[in-house]
This record gives sequence, C-alpha cells and structure tokens, in this order.
Amino acid sequence: MDFFQRYIEFINKNNPFMIHNGISLTKLTKDYAEAEVVTGPDSLNFMGTMHGGLHFTIADVAACAAARSDGINYVTLGGSFDYIRSAGEGKARAVAEVRHRGRTVCRVAVKVLDERDRLLADGNFTMYSLNQPFFKEE
Repeated sequence: MDFFQRYIEFINKNNPFMIHNGISLTKLTKDYAEAEVVTGPDSLNFMGTMHGGLHFTIADVAACAAARSDGINYVTLGGSFDYIRSAGEGKARAVAEVRHRGRTVCRVAVKVLDERDRLLADGNFTMYSLNQPFFKEE
C-alpha cells in the first residue's frame, strides 16, 4: 500500500474529532487533498445552515493532509478564511492544494464546495513542519 492510501486509512480511523464530526479524507496525492462531510441536523447552526466551524474544520483537515503528502508531519500555524455562501444539510467537500513548500512552512489554499460545486468558503492555511516522518517507522 502506498503512503497516500495508508495515510487516508490511518487518519480516517484514528482522528476522533474527524470521526465525531463525520469528516473523512477521500483523496490524497502529492500536494493535493480532498475531504468531505455529510451534514445533518447536528451540523447546523441555529439558523439552519452548516456551522462555520465545520467549514473551517473540513478545510483544516484537507490542508493538513495536503501538507503531509510529502510524508512529513505538520501542524497548523494559522488560517485565514472567508465564508461566501451558506449551505444546509447535504454533502460538502474541501479541496486543498499546496501553493508553497519551504523547509519549515507550507502554504495551502483550500476551497469548500457544496454538492453542486458551488463555492461555500475559501482560505489559506499555514502549516509548520515538525521535521519528522508522519509514520514513525519511515
């Protein structure tokens, strides 16, 4: 099994916060990742739309995976995020692409899209390299 598939399976089974929020990583290639969530009543705010925290969380999951696609462990240093359109129940996905990879910092652009590929939110994340392999034995 290659690193990408191994990472997807590992993170989907071992990240309690993702599991709790119904988020799964669905695609990972070099410098690119996608994550998705199927929203239900527990994912909505008091106005009946997808909670902004869930938009940000799915974007952060995808950004971190894209950064880690080089096999190194990263953590989020920061993120700037803009909300464009609201969405109700249904599927949303985050698409992340590395824009810059330095020795210690990785910049990732992310879009959150609804089922019809309409832009819900977008942003940029700055990831910090821990300079260690994601899987300890590598």
